[in-house]
Amino acid sequence: MDIDPDGLLCVCAYTRALDANANGNSQGQCAKYVRTALEAGGADTSNRPVAARDYGALLERNGFSEVPQANYVPQPGDTAVIDSYAGCSAYGHDQGYTGGGSSGWTSDFQQPRFWASRGYEAANSYKVCRPTDTGSTTGGGYSCKGVLPAASRC
Repeated sequence: MDIDPDGLLCVCAYTRALDANANGNSQGQCAKYVRTALEAGGADTSNRPVAARDYGALLERNGFSEVPQANYVPQPGDTAVIDSYAGCSAYGHDQGYTGGGSSGWTSDFQQPRFWASRGYEAANSYKVCRPTDTGSTTGGGYSCKGVLPAASRC
């Protein structure tokens, strides 16, 4: 893993890693899958939290900023940090927007919609963080050179 010296993310490598590693259904390991995709994009995940719901500070350390929920339109690289709720895993949920699959949202599986479960939807307690893209076309073994024109690069 190559950590970007400025603490920024290669969004293209991050989203490609998310899609490449996603399963058909939840494995109960969203934080692991999001973390390994972040690492593929050059993020520094040292001293990471165990719980998915606590990934906000990790994202901020890597150049992400919270996006207002009003009139929100997802962009590749956006990462949702979703709180736990009563009757659910105490760890919460993380997911990244890749633009792929039926909803564009991926964690340890290709999600059919934004919400990973009806319980998270009912609790409705989350934030979305957006990365500052390095503009790099390579990272963590994933190359986006020649895949996307520069003007539409992730």
